[in-house]
Amino acid sequence: PQLRIRMTLLFFGVLFLTVWIILLAAIRVVGDSDSTFDTFPSSCSLPDGCTRVAFSEGGAQGTHRCSMDGTQCKVPRVAALATTVREDVVKELDSWFQTRVVKDDPNYVHAVILSVVWGFPDDFGVELMCNSSMTQLFIQSEQ
Repeated sequence: PQLRIRMTLLFFGVLFLTVWIILLAAIRVVGDSDSTFDTFPSSCSLPDGCTRVAFSEGGAQGTHRCSMDGTQCKVPRVAALATTVREDVVKELDSWFQTRVVKDDPNYVHAVILSVVWGFPDDFGVELMCNSSMTQLFIQSEQ
């Protein structure tokens, strides 16, 4: 009888792990969307699941209230041409784990980053605005 109990526990343990692995794989496949924003979003569609550093309506020039803690964030400025900065952004995103660049335009880069365990997609957008030799980066990450 004790061997039968152990075999039953082993069977259900293996069954549970098999179902768990299949569930994780299914979530990973379904979660890997190819949706892209055609242009940089004008606002966060989900304020609780979004971090944005960009100009905003009613905000001060060059700052935006960070969604996570309400502090003011400065829009990053780089002393380089937009093409050089875009190439660096794409190269950096390509090096990130489980990240895929899905749109690479001259002034806009959109990547999908999959979370490590569940594989949920997060959209990460970077818009580049060039004024003479300075490039401003507008960044938004959204679940």
